[in-house]
This record gives sequence, C-alpha cells and structure tokens, in this order.
Amino acid sequence: MIIVTCDKAHEKVHCGEKEIFLSGPPTQLRGHITLSNLDSEAMLVRELPMKRFGKEALLQAGLPLNAPLSPGENRRQSLNVSLPANTAPGTYRQKIMVGGEDKTLTMIVQETLEIELIPESLLFVGIAPGMSHTKEVVLANKGNVPFSVPVLRHNMSLDMDLVCRNLSMALKETPDGDSKATMDAFFKGLKKDLTDWIEVRIKESGTVVAPGESVVLHITFILPKDINPNREYEGDLRILDQLLSYIIIPGPKQEVVKKTAAA
Repeated sequence: MIIVTCDKAHEKVHCGEKEIFLSGPPTQLRGHITLSNLDSEAMLVRELPMKRFGKEALLQAGLPLNAPLSPGENRRQSLNVSLPANTAPGTYRQKIMVGGEDKTLTMIVQETLEIELIPESLLFVGIAPGMSHTKEVVLANKGNVPFSVPVLRHNMSLDMDLVCRNLSMALKETPDGDSKATMDAFFKGLKKDLTDWIEVRIKESGTVVAPGESVVLHITFILPKDINPNREYEGDLRILDQLLSYIIIPGPKQEVVKKTAAA
C-alpha cells in the first residue's frame, strides 16, 4: 500500500478541484476534496503538504485526511480542520501540494460568539426587602469577536414553590368540577405572590472583552421591597448567549444566631 504523507508520495494522488473551500467557525471548518488514485496499488492519503501563501499561514504542518483509496478509485472526501478558537473572522488562503500541482485551499472563518461564565450558578444567603448581594463572576471570551459587557437593570425571580403552593390552595378552596373557579383562584394567588423585579447592576458594563481575554464582573442584586423573607427564590440572568442561574435562600433566624453565640 502506498502511504501518502507530507514527505512522500503526495505526487501520486490527484485532486479534481482547482480550489478547495472550507467554511465555518474556527474550530470546525468543513468542506470537501475530490481525490483520485490512478495507481494500480491501494493508497492511504494521511495528509497533504502545505505551502505558505500570503502573510499568514494558519496550517503550519499538513492537511489531515486519512483517506483510503483503492486502485483507480475516485472519492469525494470530507474535510474537517480545526484552527485556534480566537482566529479572527475572514478569508485565508494557503497552497497544498497534490498530484505534482499546487492547489489553493481557501478557509472562510465565520464570526463566533462563545462566552464562559465561572461559576455558572450563584447562591445568595439572606432575604430582606431592599437587601443587596454582590458576587464576582469571571466572564471569558472563547470566541473570535470582541464584545461589550451588557448593561442589565432588572431580572425576574420566582418563588421556588409558587406554582405548586397556589395550585394546591386553589384546588382545596374551590368546588369540585368548577375548573373556572379553580383557575381564577390559582391565577389570583400567583398574582398576589409574585414579587417585583430584582434590580441588577454590573460594575463592568460596557467593558470590551477581546477574544481570548477574561474580565471579573462585580454583579450586584438588589432585592425588591415586596419580597418575602421566609421563602426561597430562583432566577436566570442572561449575559449575552449564556444564563447565570441563582438561588436566594433565607439566612439563619436571629434567635438561632444568638443561641449559637451564647453556646
């Protein structure tokens, strides 16, 4: 079997295209290439050598293929190429050597928005009207375009037992079979127990985060005036294309704190 690598036998395999195209996000560029084995011996095309073309050569080694070809076989082979995640959007060209010729490899890198939040969820201990909680969260830009930290002002939190509690109360308090009365009581209870918006402030709002960079966000949550100190609340804060989940639980009762201190 003929083994085709960057160092040998690449002149024995032929390519039908004048130009090979790849497109997609940097780490998932995809395309096709047509390969032909005109030899009488089976062939394994592991890779094809690259040549520098232009100012920047994204692929330094070879074009990986691992394509088996029977004698005389003509095959359309899928291509999957991974570049660094922060490769800037644009069109890049290089040359590959195949069949004794130079072929142009065109890589069209698309814009990719990818962020990471560390951590992805927060826990706040202590509930009181107007109370504020501040947490630090790392925001990492894992894509290839810069973005600004968004301005957030409000977020809706829900009592974790809101639906179950009001549905069970509505079922108990209304006559059997009277679905209208049950639903009216259910929605009335929901409306009564819903709290106002939580005020959200991000100190770093407007900060530009370049690809590959990270920033520490100082996020402050200010609880609404009508929040119930004895219930638990949860919500999701959308930051660009990611959700930062949070749970707010009551703190220890004052009596328990005093007893613990006395002990």
